[in-house]
Amino acid sequence: MVVIVVCGLFVTAALVGAVFLGIRVRSREPGPPHRSEQPTLPRGAGSRAADHARAE
Repeated sequence: MVVIVVCGLFVTAALVGAVFLGIRVRSREPGPPHRSEQPTLPRGAGSRAADHARAE
């Protein structure tokens, strides 16, 4: 019985630690690119090209 409680506490502590580690790593990553930094399609490309690709 005591072993199960100790294992449960260990798993809980490991999960809480993983969440905090993930928060730290995520805070160091750069944010998503701005709309002006996104690539754009060339003129003439668009939905027709995607429809053609799906048809094949």
